[in-house]
Amino acid sequence: MLATLLMSLSVLTTAPAILPAPERLVMTGTTCRLALKRGLTLSQVGCEQEAAWFSSWLQNAGVTAVSSRDAGAKLRLRVDPKLASLGPEGYELDIDVKGIRIAAPARAGVFHGLQTLRQLFPPQFEKHNGARETALEIAGIHVSDRPRFSWRGL
Repeated sequence: MLATLLMSLSVLTTAPAILPAPERLVMTGTTCRLALKRGLTLSQVGCEQEAAWFSSWLQNAGVTAVSSRDAGAKLRLRVDPKLASLGPEGYELDIDVKGIRIAAPARAGVFHGLQTLRQLFPPQFEKHNGARETALEIAGIHVSDRPRFSWRGL
């Protein structure tokens, strides 16, 4: 029982290894519980293709993504021009007890935010029908990121 408690505490305080390392990552001390058995509710504003891509990735892992217009969806994606200072590939990712939110000034930023979120899921989600969990807990974080350079590659 003590080991379980200590593991739970480490989930709340240990910063995840995200590549490339984001510009800013803050652990919030909360967790987000996703009930995967019923499907993951997903809402989006201005980023249909990115939402469809992530839904497909979840489906491949064996998790149903349920499209929702409800503000209470567990995963909310949106393009927000007010975040223009992050640049077109920048994004903000927030995970807390209410759910997961990714906001970016352009669709490319939403995609990069989803790639970061993907790294926070267990590795078995990368396998076909690999998601065996009926529920998943993800540590609460705030990530703000943008490319450090204007070019990609070497």
